[in-house]
Amino acid sequence: MKRWMKKFAAVVATAAMVCSVGMPAFAAEMSELEQKAIATEKVNAFVQDKEVFVEAMNQVANKEADIVTNADSDDRIEVRELQIGNGISIVNTRTFLTRESTRVVDDSYGLFYMGIEGAGGTITAQYVYSYAKIDSPNQMTTLIHSASGYASGLNNYQLVNTVPRWDTVASYTPSASVKFNMKQQLTGGIWMNCSYEHTCQFDKYGSANMSWF
Repeated sequence: MKRWMKKFAAVVATAAMVCSVGMPAFAAEMSELEQKAIATEKVNAFVQDKEVFVEAMNQVANKEADIVTNADSDDRIEVRELQIGNGISIVNTRTFLTRESTRVVDDSYGLFYMGIEGAGGTITAQYVYSYAKIDSPNQMTTLIHSASGYASGLNNYQLVNTVPRWDTVASYTPSASVKFNMKQQLTGGIWMNCSYEHTCQFDKYGSANMSWF
C-alpha cells in the first residue's frame, strides 16, 4: 500500500465517525454486542424502504467530496458523507488507482448508526478502464475493461451474486454497471429477495459519474 494511502486510512476512519456526536455516552452504556445489535436494527429498518435508501445513496454518490487526498494526481481517494438523521449516515469512499496501462475505481458505500457499522455493511463496485484516445487535454474516449462488485460486513443481508455489464467499445460516454442480488432478513426471520444496481457513466472528459437504482 502506498504511503499516502496508509496515512489516509486514518482520515477515512475518522470521517466515518463524524456522525457519532454523543456516541461516547451511547458506547459507555452498553456492550459492543449490544451496540452492534442496535445499529443493525436501525440501519435495517432504514434500508427496507428501497426508494428512500436508493435516493440517499444517490445523494451521497453525487455530492461534492468532503475529503480528497492527492487531488492533483490520478491516484487519489475521495470521501463523501451524508447524514440521514436519527443517527444514520452513509460514507462513500471512492478510490482511483493506476495499474500499469489501466486505471481502477473502487466505489464503496458503508452504512453507519452513531458511527457503528450496521446491517448494511459495505458494498463496493469496481471498474477497470483506460483512455483509448485523447483528442485534446480535456477530451478523450474511454474503454471499459471490466466491472465487478463485492460486499463485506453484512449482518441481516446475504449477497447472492453480482451481475456486471459494461460497454465493450471505446466511446466518449461509455457506461458500466454492477447489479447486487441480495437477500434481506426481515422481522421474524423471513428472507426477502432484493437487488440494487450501481452504474458508472463516463463523460467525454474521462470523469466517472456514479449512481444507484
